[in-house]
Amino acid sequence: MVDIRMATQADVPAICELWHTAFSKDSEEECLTFLKAISLCEVCVVACENSTPISMAFFIPADLRTANRAVPVRYLYAAATLPSYRNQGIFSQLLRWSHRRWKEKGEAACFLNPAEPSLVGFYQRFGYQPVAFCHTIEGTAGSKSLPVTPLSAGEYPKVRTALLPSESIVWPDSIVQYAASYGTPVRIGQTACAFCESNGRHLRIVDMLGVPQTSQMTVCQALTAWFGCDTFTARFHTQDGACYGMLVCLDTERLPPTITPYIGLVFD
Repeated sequence: MVDIRMATQADVPAICELWHTAFSKDSEEECLTFLKAISLCEVCVVACENSTPISMAFFIPADLRTANRAVPVRYLYAAATLPSYRNQGIFSQLLRWSHRRWKEKGEAACFLNPAEPSLVGFYQRFGYQPVAFCHTIEGTAGSKSLPVTPLSAGEYPKVRTALLPSESIVWPDSIVQYAASYGTPVRIGQTACAFCESNGRHLRIVDMLGVPQTSQMTVCQALTAWFGCDTFTARFHTQDGACYGMLVCLDTERLPPTITPYIGLVFD
């Protein structure tokens, strides 16, 4: 009999095992760093057999800001099930249980970033619909023609939030700081910012705000040169393209019927 509940600190070893099984490229230290950035007992749902977690999902709190209001939502992250328990409907039970819980707690929606295209259809079975899309551009370094200033992890959340579009996901400062610890946030001039991850001679630009679409390529080339890299890939939100964000509404009275929020950071 599977028991579904909120995680406790006693579950940390089993959660780390689940994490390593599903995300083998991550070290135990990276798992523990994430657990320190969140309130485990308030965000992690586990399905257990004999009191031991065999499936899990984190539901990180955030706000969905629209033109008229901001409502609380949850971001589904790091879902995992032990291999021997997969394809038995256990995670489906966990997901349905979680939706009921967050609705009772006053959350307006849950949303996620599908890790791969095949998962879009799976989550649609539970009411999730695509609401955000993206495309990726690639290029090489240009000139260092733009003023670029590094931002500390403490500075970045405020700068980033001020530049978000009117319809956006607003992450807690602690979560933005957690993401910033894995890369370098920068200010571009006085009206833009970006979050970048350099890997050898390649730059990955995962979040850029305040840059007009017509200037994106030029800015990416300048950032690549500033970081001392040769090539880059950059991810931008668009009106169509690859599915980047899916959302299930838990409270139709508080959310507009059609929303296309900017999501940005997804901690991938």
